[in-house]
Amino acid sequence: MTSSSELEIPIENEKSIFGSRDRYIRQIEKALDVSLIERNGKLKIVGESADVDKTERLIRQLVSLTERGSEISEQSITYALTLLDESKENSLGAIDRETIIHTIAGRPVKPKTIGQRDYVESIRDRMITFGIGPAGTGKTYSIQKDAGGKAGDFASQPCTETGAEECPHHG
Repeated sequence: MTSSSELEIPIENEKSIFGSRDRYIRQIEKALDVSLIERNGKLKIVGESADVDKTERLIRQLVSLTERGSEISEQSITYALTLLDESKENSLGAIDRETIIHTIAGRPVKPKTIGQRDYVESIRDRMITFGIGPAGTGKTYSIQKDAGGKAGDFASQPCTETGAEECPHHG
């Protein structure tokens, strides 16, 4: 059954939520099979009732993120849609509340996924935490920046730098 809903989107948050040339809105429309129509600061959502409900919850989360100063990216939209499918969309706001450190320019560095948030919490709460994963996922950066003033109390050594013919961690 087709239904619709209207949400007010603060004008200062529209650009962040809609994306350049409405890229994020088109991504949401395609993923959730809804039509999104913006008129005079209101976003009309049209589609099947369950899809309209999901979209409304997602848009509310995105508005909340932008109101806290978070940047919305294609990656964050994709991740938000994944969380929505898993009925964990409220986790998006919880992830965003966690700040690891601020850059020299004053921008907050935050976990981008539930796994990264859990990793940072584990580092803070436990004496020893092992972080194993692909390159470029922020493991060493998170440790260095969140070592609680003990930046020297960790070891990080990629297998390729061990000089071993075979990586002792991977076979």
